[in-house]
Formats: sequence, C-alpha cells, structure tokens
Amino acid sequence: MSLNPNQQLFFNALTAKRFMLERDARELHRDLQTQELVANDADADDGGDELPSNFEFDRFWGQISSQLREHFGIEIRRIKFIGGDEKLYIGIANVDQSATHSAAITKLATRLQPKQIALFRVILDEILKTDLTCLQGVDMMTLLNSNGLEFGNNNNNTQQQGDDDDNEEKKEFINNNNNNNNNMMQQGGGATQAQVDAAVRMSLLEKEATVAQFCNDGWLYRPRDNVRNLKLGVRCFLELKDFILDQCPESIAKKWENAL
Repeated sequence: MSLNPNQQLFFNALTAKRFMLERDARELHRDLQTQELVANDADADDGGDELPSNFEFDRFWGQISSQLREHFGIEIRRIKFIGGDEKLYIGIANVDQSATHSAAITKLATRLQPKQIALFRVILDEILKTDLTCLQGVDMMTLLNSNGLEFGNNNNNTQQQGDDDDNEEKKEFINNNNNNNNNMMQQGGGATQAQVDAAVRMSLLEKEATVAQFCNDGWLYRPRDNVRNLKLGVRCFLELKDFILDQCPESIAKKWENAL
C-alpha cells in the first residue's frame, strides 16, 4: 500500500479513534495540508482557517479508502448519525459483505467475554424490533432488569427451535466460551436462545458496566436528555450497516438507506 505522508497520518488518526466527526476530519486534512505547505515554503500563506472543499476532501479520503479496500478489505465510510446528533461521521469499516455481520463483533471478543457480546447482540435485536424502537430506542433499565428477554421477534427471524435444539445451542455456547466466536452476528436471524440466556444470567452491575463500555466505544448511544434510552451508536451505522438494514423493519430500512 502506497500512501503519501499526509494520507498515512490521516489514516493513523482515524484508526486510533475508529470514527470522527466529518468536520473534525476536514480540519485534520486542512492542518496536514498547511503543515506540508509551510514545510515546503516558509513564506507561503497557510490559508487561514478555511476548510478544504467537498471535492478536495472527498478525493483525499477516497484515495485512502481505495487502497485500504484493495489491500486490506476495509474502507472509509461516511454516514449520518441517525437518531443521534444527525451529524456526518467518517470511520473505518469492513468491506467484505459476507463478514460484515460478524467482523465488528468478533473484534470485540478479543477483550470482552462472550456473555457481554451476547448482551450486545440481544440489545441490537430489541432496538431493531419495531419502527418505534428503531427511532426512539429502548428503555435501558427495563431491558437490563428483564429476567426473560424475548427471543428473536424481528420480522426476518426464522430461528425459533424446539427445546432439544435450544439445549444443543447452550452446550455449544458454553464450549466456545473462551474462544472468539465468529458467529455472534448471524445473517437473517435474531440472537440465539443461548445468547439470550447468557445475557439474562449476567448481574445487573455487569450489564450496566458492559452497556457503559459499549456507549463509550460508540456502539450504543444514550441521549443526554434521556440517559435511560439506548439507541444505535455511530459504530453500528458505520460497521454494521448491512446487518441493520437487513434486520430493521422495511419501512425504517427505506428511511435509513440513503443516510447510510
């Protein structure tokens, strides 16, 4: 991969943060250009505070994204934070559509326990269940205090099974408890019963701490005016775009598709 120094610095900054406001990214691009200009000509005009044009900025990160896609199977994406601050963000996401559903969650498994990842999977299902929950989110305390989180009521879910199948899933989940689970996000269906059970068995303190971590990392979002509400975070829209559009109600998918 061949990036010029400015592109490499920009990519390093974005990698460290995973995502950033588009305006912040534009300012970073401007600052990198200014430093290069001054380094090449001490008498040059630094251009002031003017941000790069849309064309300049899009070409700059688009060239980086093309190389990332070709060499590493990742890309830079720009999305609107729907249901959040409604601002534009850019971040890094997996290109492989077959892996998109599991890649982001698999990364989490390197530092989180499978039961914590299972809780995230269940929360996603609850948020994506109806038009209302997609738009307004779900009540965090009601969800976390539940002793019987509902299993897969999404419109696309076809995974309900009998007791024997559920028992087999539980055994498989326990056997893989210490491994990175590549199947935590499953195409075309909701959380497995084993994942639901694992999330329910967590203590309230464990759940609250895990949710706080997901919010800090940008996977989930709590509005300042209603901190009990849980909504999809920026990283969900960036890294789980296809999964979200596949699992949410069709009417919501049509509204969100253009913004994503």
